[in-house]
Amino acid sequence: MLMPISTRKRSFLSPKFSVATKLSSALKATILVIATSLTACGGGGSDDAPSNPSPTPTPDTIAPEIILNGDSTLTVSAGTSYADLGATANDAIDGEVAVTVSGAVNTDIINSYTITYNATDAAGNSISVTRTINVVDDTAPVITL
Repeated sequence: MLMPISTRKRSFLSPKFSVATKLSSALKATILVIATSLTACGGGGSDDAPSNPSPTPTPDTIAPEIILNGDSTLTVSAGTSYADLGATANDAIDGEVAVTVSGAVNTDIINSYTITYNATDAAGNSISVTRTINVVDDTAPVITL
């Protein structure tokens, strides 16, 4: 609450005060501004000021993103070796997260194989991405006469 500088009964500039205690008009204006600022910003020491609750954080409901190294479909010649190219995963909240890989490729058997990449962030959001590896016989037959 703003307190008045003077009242009907007593003025701070009354002759009862010595010359040293008289306030200049600039100083009175400064005191009024400070008192108004303290009142306006809630600096009056009142306990009835509204409380500002902390904002509730938004829950993480978005899964990470898995980025495959290389194409999602690969072709490998039968009888050759295959080394998985791997993948990385990034989450908007957690940053880089671990990727687990499952599946196997047997290049001695012509077939289509699936490798699965999984990633889960700290909030439990998960994602899976697959890569298909086609093992083919691309060696031309040799005819012997």
